[in-house]
Amino acid sequence: MNDTSDKYANFSHDELVAEINRLKKHKKYGLVWEHKTEKVIEDFKAQQPYLEEVTDKRIEDAPGEPTNLIIEGDNFEALSILNYTHAGKVDVIYIDPPYNTGNKDFIYNDNYVDSEDEFRHSKWLSFMEPRLKLAKSLLKDDGVIFISIDDNEQAALKMLCDEVLGRDNCIDVIIWKKTENIKMDSKYLSQNKDYILAYKKSESLHSFLKEASTTERFKLEDEKGKYYLRKLDSLSSSYSKGMDYVIEHDGVSYYPGGSKEKWEQRQKGDHGLKAPTWLWSKKKYEEGLRDGEIVFKNGNVYNKVRYDGLAKKPFINIQSIASQQTGQKELDAIFGGKRVFDHPKAVGIISWLISLMPNNKNALILDFFAGSGTTGQAVLELNKEDGGHRQFILCTNNGDKGPDSTKIAEEITYPRIKTVITGQRQDGSKYSDGIPANLRYYKINHREKKPSIDANRQDIVACMENIIQVKENAYKQLEVNEDFAIYESNEKYVGLVFEPFSLEEVIVNFKERNAEKRPVKLYVFSYSRDAFEDDYGADFEIEFVAMPEGLLKTYAHIVEEQKKEDL
Repeated sequence: MNDTSDKYANFSHDELVAEINRLKKHKKYGLVWEHKTEKVIEDFKAQQPYLEEVTDKRIEDAPGEPTNLIIEGDNFEALSILNYTHAGKVDVIYIDPPYNTGNKDFIYNDNYVDSEDEFRHSKWLSFMEPRLKLAKSLLKDDGVIFISIDDNEQAALKMLCDEVLGRDNCIDVIIWKKTENIKMDSKYLSQNKDYILAYKKSESLHSFLKEASTTERFKLEDEKGKYYLRKLDSLSSSYSKGMDYVIEHDGVSYYPGGSKEKWEQRQKGDHGLKAPTWLWSKKKYEEGLRDGEIVFKNGNVYNKVRYDGLAKKPFINIQSIASQQTGQKELDAIFGGKRVFDHPKAVGIISWLISLMPNNKNALILDFFAGSGTTGQAVLELNKEDGGHRQFILCTNNGDKGPDSTKIAEEITYPRIKTVITGQRQDGSKYSDGIPANLRYYKINHREKKPSIDANRQDIVACMENIIQVKENAYKQLEVNEDFAIYESNEKYVGLVFEPFSLEEVIVNFKERNAEKRPVKLYVFSYSRDAFEDDYGADFEIEFVAMPEGLLKTYAHIVEEQKKEDL
């Protein structure tokens, strides 16, 4: 399904007949598009990615807790590595891919895709399909993936997900009313919604949206039912004078943002690009006041956000949890009011999605379109809130973003997560009290495939140390030299033996330090699948693994799957 300009010109009669028969086997119903070859996938066939840690970005503030990861690089390569380290281990995937609006928000083969590109939608589908296939294999059998999208590709994405993840595995399409503001740039109807597609991996997911986990914030109750209070004013990213009025109640005047002086200044036309406004129009406020939906408390105005029958219906209008403006406000606050990234998702939305999963306090959460890092902050704040031990993996590129050509991974994602963990902004000012956690930052690097199999094995095994650490979650270094490396996780010891003649020495090393007889996993360099487990033994459990066999097998499988797509 690639470009076919001269494909059949030199075919023989038999080859043409075979091609016709092959084409007849193609599906007659479903999503069909012109597959466009992606450079990163072509490069993957000739080179092998590996992880290289940026050690000066390491944060170790929470002994005994999981280590969170940021992986900088193309997410196809990141997913390929994770297919070796984390296949079948991920509980929740959340992604917010490029929406392909035509406004150059999407790069394919190093070029922005604009509205004039006749292959705009084909390129987007060609981009998404292999990543979704790799992501599916990372999910646990009872895992779930959530995908944010808007009207530009929602219909196509739904069909693609039906194909890759299974139509019967679609839980629902959540409609998110992302703003209450009326968009005046719409030609016909105001477009103020996005979608979140929710798919499970298999029938192993037996329950979803436990009432206890989703109604936790709805602690208040009146004659109408459960609710929680939300402040009625908000820092809007687009100022609307019609939402900037004074509320008079029981002889007290209430101003959005709380300042009479700043409100009077705004009425003179000095409101800047952002200013506090009410979330409701004056008419809606008056109706809410009449219906008992408004509460005046501690000098602020609140509205009641209703439970709205959560136990009976799987999804709510999550505008009541967070809006698009909320996400922008949260990120701007981390960077001291500076705008470094447009339209980030709100922490509350992703926290809510994660909380839909039962027994999620130890969940592994992956976001391979991490962008500004909202998912990482959501995981950290959930852990702080309920004492959980969730772990996140964020994958994002380091491309330019914004007017200052800010590098996404290094200058947005990482600083955001570091600020949330340490509580200190880049300029040294205090952001919060911090949330102690562990973090490691990796860049994806590459090795060109060698012409001989043995040379290729020797070459890639020299780069596997970080990959094995990530795979085994074993980061405590006990001993490292040119022949072997020994690490420790919370559950076991992990050894990497680069020189098989050192294997006996390594096992003696473990005997000396392993008085409690903890399990040991040994990765041993081998030119075959033989890890020499029949040659050595010990009075404690040892699992032998040939290295780099598993990694090369994973990469070879991905290459073969891509070749099928090229046919």
